[in-house]
Amino acid sequence: MAIATPLPGADRASAAPPGLSDPSQYSLAKILAVWAAAALPMAFLAWVAAPWLADRLDGPGPLTQALLLCLTAGLIWQFVLVLALVARSRGRCAGRACAPPCGCRPRAALARGGAEVASGCC
Repeated sequence: MAIATPLPGADRASAAPPGLSDPSQYSLAKILAVWAAAALPMAFLAWVAAPWLADRLDGPGPLTQALLLCLTAGLIWQFVLVLALVARSRGRCAGRACAPPCGCRPRAALARGGAEVASGCC
């Protein structure tokens, strides 16, 4: 197994195989926006909507029932949010093969004479 080492002074972008690039990273503002989109609705549902709903429910443990209903709705919202974020990130590489999360090339590329991959992630 041959391990290719980059030449001194070669930057990472030029060393990447054709068609594969480093995934773009979210800025701090985007990270905080995603966090707020996931956390703030859950806080509202737990601290505002659940007590309001508990006053309108009958039976044993109305606050527990209200919390279960509201937090379940919040988890469904987080699931939809994750689906939207994943669909958006995969849309950036539409029309071409996306790199696996580890950034290594697929086995088919190795069979065609590509460079060996030192990492065992593929």
